[in-house]
Parts: sequence; structure tokens; C-alpha cells
Amino acid sequence: MSTLVQDLRYAVRWLAKNPGFTAVAVATLALGIGTVTTIFSILDAAVLRPLPYRDPDALMTVSITHQDENSPTETFPWSYPKFETLRRNATSFQDLAAWVSTDLNQTGVAEPERLSAELVSASYFSALGVSPILGRTFSADEDRGGTPGRVAALSWGLWQRRFAGDRAVVGKTIQINRETLTIVGVMPERFGGLSGGAEVWVPMSMAEKYMYPGVFQEDGNHWHSVVARRKAGVSEAAAKSLGVATTPPSSRWKSRYPKSPRLRPRRNSSQWYATLPSANPGKSAFTRWPIPIR
Repeated sequence: MSTLVQDLRYAVRWLAKNPGFTAVAVATLALGIGTVTTIFSILDAAVLRPLPYRDPDALMTVSITHQDENSPTETFPWSYPKFETLRRNATSFQDLAAWVSTDLNQTGVAEPERLSAELVSASYFSALGVSPILGRTFSADEDRGGTPGRVAALSWGLWQRRFAGDRAVVGKTIQINRETLTIVGVMPERFGGLSGGAEVWVPMSMAEKYMYPGVFQEDGNHWHSVVARRKAGVSEAAAKSLGVATTPPSSRWKSRYPKSPRLRPRRNSSQWYATLPSANPGKSAFTRWPIPIR
């Protein structure tokens, strides 16, 4: 013990006599510790900490792809009419939800604020397996395209910042882009939606207010994403192979897409694809069946 104390005294005296070396050593240690801490924080958030969703392995995204003979596959989001057709015909999924991230303004307050928002269909929260800590999420009636659901759910951070964590916030109003919405719920602290940083959620039915009238009727306007949760007992491989159905699509699908009367396996692939009409001559549009969220 006496030897250790003597060594420490010697080290302190030596460092005091060499301030330049001491400064460089301390700076190097500080930089190294800061770098390691930053890397660990990123790994913890992105890899080690579980996603804030129930059974995240059952979640999948669904995209539309375009491809011709000699070009790489291009991936596109969904138009609302195509999403409705998908929702009616998909058999592998317990929930299918449309969502899109955007920036909206909180107005009607002394200090307006730009908010990260998500417009979502009513099944979005059940698809992700997330429940509010206060109130409720959106109902099917509030999700009908063309009938705006004037409600909103707040993130935990916005609830704390703008409403001081008031547990009686449900039933109060918030003005978003000059539209007065009734607050129906507050989401958990770590939940930021699929965009990762959403501060407020509003029903997809408000898209005609926040975008433009007629957006739900435009079959060729691909503007939102789709997330799906597989049914219990349906594996990832089965969901990919089943697609909409293992039999020809329903008459409703045929009437909407008369040039695409059947499902068919894509060349050099065991997956099933539903051919959709393409607005670009010379190309075919394929529905690409789900890939896991990464």
C-alpha cells in the first residue's frame, strides 16, 4: 500500500512539472471517453434497446415496385385507392395501416411551433401494438377518407412541453395548421412512430385538409407508406409467398385492375406479385410483398 501511495505522489509531481504533456493526455482521455459514450448511445438506441412495438418481428412493410426487362427495381409508396384494394384483399395480415410523415404547425398559441407529425390510419397503433398512456387512439369512423376526423394524439414530449404533463389533457383542443382538433390520447414516452420523431398524430382522413382536396381519389398519386402485422401463425416466408391470396384476386380487384386478372410468381422468384397498371408505358408495376422493418 505504501508503494502505491509513493507511486501516485511521484506521478502527480511528474505531471505537474510537465503541463504540456498533462494537457494532451487529459484531452486524449476526454476525447476517447466521449467517443466511446457516443458510440454506445447510438448502439443502445439502434441495436441493443428493443423497438417500442409489440412483437416487432411480426411487422412488415409493403411497397409498390416498378420494373422492366433491363432496369433495376424501383420502389414507390402507395396511392390511397391502391391501399384500399390491398386492405380488402390481403389475407396474410392481422392489420394493415397507411401512414405518412410531414411537418405541421401548432397555431393559435402565443408561440407557434413547427411539429413533426404523422398522418395515420386508425389501425396504425394496433398494427404496431402500441397503446396510449392516456385516453385512446383513433376510431374507424375518424379514419374515413373524405370525412375528416378532427382529433389528435400527442407524443409524451409534446404533452410535457406544451401541456405541462396535465393528466386532464384528453378532451382539450390543439390547433394544427389552423384546424382545431380534440386531443384524444397521449402516447408512451419512447414512442415516436415509424418516422422515429413524431410529436403529434392525426387521422389519415385529415390529408385533404393538410394536403389538398381529392388526394384520396387519385389512383396514380403515390404518397404514403404501408405497414402490416402478420396474423398469428403466419411466418415471414408464408406472408411473402401468399401475397394478397393464393388464388386469383376477387372480382373487386379485377374490376379495379382489369389488365391484371391474376396473381403470378415473378420470374426467378418464389414470391407472388400482383400486377398493377403502370402510368409509365413500357413498364409493369408490381406489388412487392412484405420485407421486414430494419
